[in-house]
Amino acid sequence: DSQSEASETLTSDRHIGIVRKYVENRGFGFITRKSDGADLFVHSRSIRRAGLESLQEGMEVEFLAVQGNRGAEAKDLRIINRLDSIKTTNNQKKEFSDANINEQETGIVKQWNKERGFGFIRRKLDGTDLFVHLKSLKDGLQSLEIGQQIQFRIGKNEKGEEATDVYLTKNE
Repeated sequence: DSQSEASETLTSDRHIGIVRKYVENRGFGFITRKSDGADLFVHSRSIRRAGLESLQEGMEVEFLAVQGNRGAEAKDLRIINRLDSIKTTNNQKKEFSDANINEQETGIVKQWNKERGFGFIRRKLDGTDLFVHLKSLKDGLQSLEIGQQIQFRIGKNEKGEEATDVYLTKNE
């Protein structure tokens, strides 16, 4: 039954996602898949093959999901939506961010790096990702796990908004 094993490592279906982060000087980034919120690694080789110099946060892309040696990877990228949508979201963020400070919100844990003590959560309100640091965990929490439902407040850091006063929602 080696055929089903092969199909698990290479999914031929294409996906749509949003560029979450791209570190140009290091030549890689992450794309958040729209269907399930999973983050996929993307290497600059895959971008150059698509005839692109770089990616920018917020770009909408179509890609092939491949199981690489470091997990799911996005290959064969095609840009669906360039940057017109990004400019508006960045401007909107600036307008709204002060109003959101200290507001209670809910979300789910998307990523957590135990060794480094930080991660990202997806806001239920608008689906955007927020940085969360170990120091922001309350109720004796020492760590978070992917998929956990949490409540938090919006705080500010030098890079923008972040989650503070984070605790698990009681219906866990």
